[in-house]
Amino acid sequence: MDKKHLMGFTLVELLIVVAIIAIIAAIAFPSYQAQVQKSRRTEAKTALANIQLAQERAYTVNGTYAADAQTLDLSSGLTAVNANTITTEQGFYNITLTVAAGNTTYTANAVGVGAQAGDTDCAWMAMDHLGTKTATNTAKCW
Repeated sequence: MDKKHLMGFTLVELLIVVAIIAIIAAIAFPSYQAQVQKSRRTEAKTALANIQLAQERAYTVNGTYAADAQTLDLSSGLTAVNANTITTEQGFYNITLTVAAGNTTYTANAVGVGAQAGDTDCAWMAMDHLGTKTATNTAKCW
């Protein structure tokens, strides 16, 4: 049999290729997950801004901020679960609304849930009645 006509890969060559692919995947997947979490932070930022707008509308009409999330005129995608909790459109964040006595100040605090709960860089983000933005790591989150 003529060796010139034999073609194909040896088992060792295939194992080397599989090992290289596994190494690349082990490096790329965590980086991919971090980018996905970073992109989902936009959902919390948008929701907090929408809550701020709804609270300002309530203040304009009533002279005080709404103490009950269910009475807020929330934009589409935000769902008031109860008086203090709002869920974002994709469900990656739960937002807790805290209104001070007299309804003159409020703070909305977004906390990652589900797939977003592992985002340690921005475990929480908040915005208050003055528009002050705070977070686990304010520089990275906002």
